Amino acid sequence: MLAIFGLSCEPSTACRQALGAVPLVAANIEEINAALEQQLQTKIRFGIGLHCGRAVMGEIGFREHVTFTAIGDSLNVASRLEQLTKEVGCEAIVSEQVFEHARVSAAGLPQIAARLRGRDDVVPVRVVSKAAQMPRH
Repeated sequence: MLAIFGLSCEPSTACRQALGAVPLVAANIEEINAALEQQLQTKIRFGIGLHCGRAVMGEIGFREHVTFTAIGDSLNVASRLEQLTKEVGCEAIVSEQVFEHARVSAAGLPQIAARLRGRDDVVPVRVVSKAAQMPRH
Protein backbone atom coordinates (compact mmCIF):
# COMPACT_ATOMS: atom_id res chain seq x y z
CA MET A 1 0.00 0.00 0.00
CA LEU A 2 1.23 3.48 -0.78
CA ALA A 3 0.40 6.54 1.29
CA ILE A 4 1.39 10.00 0.10
CA PHE A 5 1.62 12.99 2.43
CA GLY A 6 2.17 16.60 1.48
CA LEU A 7 -0.15 17.18 -1.43
CA SER A 8 -1.44 20.35 0.21
CA CYS A 9 1.05 21.21 2.95
CA GLU A 10 4.70 21.99 3.60
CA PRO A 11 7.27 19.15 3.64
CA SER A 12 7.83 19.56 7.39
CA THR A 13 4.12 19.08 8.08
CA ALA A 14 3.92 16.14 5.68
CA CYS A 15 6.84 14.41 7.39
CA ARG A 16 5.27 14.91 10.82
CA GLN A 17 1.98 13.51 9.49
CA ALA A 18 3.76 10.48 8.03
CA LEU A 19 5.57 9.82 11.31
CA GLY A 20 2.26 10.15 13.14
CA ALA A 21 0.60 7.63 10.82
CA VAL A 22 3.08 4.86 11.68
CA PRO A 23 1.74 4.05 15.18
CA LEU A 24 -1.82 4.32 13.83
CA VAL A 25 -1.07 1.61 11.27
CA ALA A 26 0.35 -0.55 14.07
CA ALA A 27 -2.79 -0.03 16.19
CA ASN A 28 -5.09 -0.89 13.30
CA ILE A 29 -3.15 -4.05 12.44
CA GLU A 30 -3.28 -5.04 16.12
CA GLU A 31 -7.08 -4.58 16.08
CA ILE A 32 -7.42 -6.68 12.92
CA ASN A 33 -5.26 -9.42 14.43
CA ALA A 34 -7.39 -9.45 17.58
CA ALA A 35 -10.66 -9.52 15.63
CA LEU A 36 -9.49 -12.31 13.32
CA GLU A 37 -7.54 -14.30 15.90
CA GLN A 38 -9.77 -17.37 15.45
CA GLN A 39 -9.59 -17.29 11.63
CA LEU A 40 -5.90 -16.48 11.18
CA GLN A 41 -3.24 -19.14 11.56
CA THR A 42 -0.58 -16.47 12.06
CA LYS A 43 -0.83 -12.79 12.85
CA ILE A 44 -0.69 -10.23 10.06
CA ARG A 45 2.75 -8.65 10.01
CA PHE A 46 3.74 -5.43 8.30
CA GLY A 47 6.72 -3.29 7.37
CA ILE A 48 6.74 0.44 6.73
CA GLY A 49 9.33 2.39 4.76
CA LEU A 50 9.30 6.20 5.05
CA HIS A 51 11.24 8.59 2.89
CA CYS A 52 10.62 12.09 1.59
CA GLY A 53 11.34 13.96 -1.59
CA ARG A 54 9.88 15.17 -4.83
CA ALA A 55 7.57 13.01 -6.91
CA VAL A 56 5.50 13.32 -10.04
CA MET A 57 1.82 12.81 -9.29
CA GLY A 58 -1.25 12.58 -11.41
CA GLU A 59 -3.90 10.45 -12.97
CA ILE A 60 -2.93 7.59 -15.22
CA GLY A 61 -5.13 5.29 -17.26
CA PHE A 62 -8.02 5.56 -19.62
CA ARG A 63 -11.76 6.16 -19.15
CA GLU A 64 -13.10 4.17 -16.18
CA HIS A 65 -9.65 2.73 -15.40
CA VAL A 66 -8.06 5.98 -14.21
CA THR A 67 -6.15 6.05 -10.95
CA PHE A 68 -4.19 8.69 -9.09
CA THR A 69 -0.56 7.66 -8.62
CA ALA A 70 2.95 8.93 -8.03
CA ILE A 71 6.37 8.09 -9.41
CA GLY A 72 9.87 9.17 -8.53
CA ASP A 73 13.05 8.31 -6.69
CA SER A 74 11.57 9.10 -3.27
CA LEU A 75 8.90 6.44 -3.79
CA ASN A 76 11.50 3.91 -4.93
CA VAL A 77 13.56 4.59 -1.80
CA ALA A 78 10.49 4.21 0.45
CA SER A 79 9.66 0.91 -1.25
CA ARG A 80 13.22 -0.37 -0.77
CA LEU A 81 13.10 0.67 2.90
CA GLU A 82 9.87 -1.28 3.32
CA GLN A 83 11.59 -4.33 1.82
CA LEU A 84 14.52 -3.82 4.20
CA THR A 85 12.22 -4.15 7.23
CA LYS A 86 11.96 -7.87 6.42
CA GLU A 87 15.73 -8.32 6.42
CA VAL A 88 16.28 -6.25 9.56
CA GLY A 89 13.28 -7.75 11.37
CA CYS A 90 11.56 -4.53 12.35
CA GLU A 91 8.23 -2.81 11.70
CA ALA A 92 9.50 0.48 10.24
CA ILE A 93 12.59 2.01 8.69
CA VAL A 94 12.64 5.78 8.31
CA SER A 95 15.19 7.84 6.41
CA GLU A 96 17.05 10.49 8.37
CA GLN A 97 15.65 13.01 5.89
CA VAL A 98 12.12 12.46 7.22
CA PHE A 99 13.18 13.15 10.82
CA GLU A 100 15.18 16.21 9.71
CA HIS A 101 12.30 17.72 7.72
CA ALA A 102 9.83 16.96 10.51
CA ARG A 103 12.20 18.44 13.09
CA VAL A 104 11.66 15.33 15.22
CA SER A 105 14.50 13.76 17.17
CA ALA A 106 15.46 10.22 16.22
CA ALA A 107 17.74 9.89 19.24
CA GLY A 108 17.64 6.42 20.69
CA LEU A 109 16.70 4.72 17.44
CA PRO A 110 19.39 2.51 15.89
CA GLN A 111 20.98 4.07 12.81
CA ILE A 112 22.21 2.16 9.79
CA ALA A 113 23.61 3.14 6.41
CA ALA A 114 21.22 1.31 4.09
CA ARG A 115 22.52 0.00 0.80
CA LEU A 116 19.50 -0.12 -1.45
CA ARG A 117 19.10 -1.92 -4.75
CA GLY A 118 19.45 0.47 -7.68
CA ARG A 119 21.38 3.13 -5.72
CA ASP A 120 25.10 3.78 -5.54
CA ASP A 121 24.94 5.97 -2.45
CA VAL A 122 23.93 4.78 1.02
CA VAL A 123 20.79 6.12 2.67
CA PRO A 124 21.10 6.96 6.39
CA VAL A 125 18.07 5.49 8.15
CA ARG A 126 16.69 4.79 11.59
CA VAL A 127 15.25 1.43 12.60
CA VAL A 128 11.97 1.32 14.52
CA SER A 129 11.51 -2.13 16.06
CA LYS A 130 7.90 -1.53 17.08
CA ALA A 131 5.89 0.96 15.03
CA ALA A 132 3.69 1.78 18.02
CA GLN A 133 6.75 3.37 19.66
CA MET A 134 7.55 5.78 16.81
CA PRO A 135 8.87 9.13 18.14
CA ARG A 136 6.68 12.01 16.97
CA HIS A 137 7.88 15.09 18.87
